[in-house]
Amino acid sequence: MHTSFNRLPAAANNDQEFRIAARFWNSTLRLEMGADPLIIRLEKGQITEVASGHEAFGLLVPSDIVITAPVEDWKKFLERIPKPFYVDLFGATIYHGFRVGGDMASFYAYYPAVRRLFDIMRSLVN
Repeated sequence: MHTSFNRLPAAANNDQEFRIAARFWNSTLRLEMGADPLIIRLEKGQITEVASGHEAFGLLVPSDIVITAPVEDWKKFLERIPKPFYVDLFGATIYHGFRVGGDMASFYAYYPAVRRLFDIMRSLVN
């Protein structure tokens, strides 16, 4: 699944909706997608790096926001047209195996950017 995200920085940084929603955002997101987490670094609203956590950074990667779910739930969440309650992260945390932790003030402040980021990720996977 991670190989689909090699194009994520270019896709997100060229997406007007993401750029507006993410402006001023400095953060490190950690998406736990099975054994190899995906790390997304943002500086001033631009994705500067996307890497598989264990390969690129080692085991201890400081992250501001961590989103975890079983691999099967991530696959359903990233389908082109997700099933009910996989469409949005809030539904996925209430009805499925998703968990969000870390800097929740930043997470909620930039939630529109998070939503758009997942839409972009869906387009890359599909």
